[in-house]
Amino acid sequence: MIEKYTWVLLCRVSTKKQEKEWNSLERQEKRWKEFAKYKWIKILKIFKETFSGKVDNRTQTEEAIQFAIKNKANYLIIPEIDRLTRSWPITYLQMKKRLEKHK
Repeated sequence: MIEKYTWVLLCRVSTKKQEKEWNSLERQEKRWKEFAKYKWIKILKIFKETFSGKVDNRTQTEEAIQFAIKNKANYLIIPEIDRLTRSWPITYLQMKKRLEKHK
């Protein structure tokens, strides 16, 4: 099988409690792995993060961005964009601009 796209996946939840709920890190990972397989997408690496949306300094998010850029991934996938941060529209747009510089 030849993959059409390459992804970096950033699964995240905001609290330890959410890790055990219906949208746990494991469920996010499983769901997106199944989707990727069906669509011929290669997941280069999966990052997992449990961190409050109130905090902006998150090492896994930054590592995922750097990895995606370095490895020329087609996409950085964040399964639950509203989990990214409390001010997710602004953070998302900043991240998108940053990644677009590297195509």
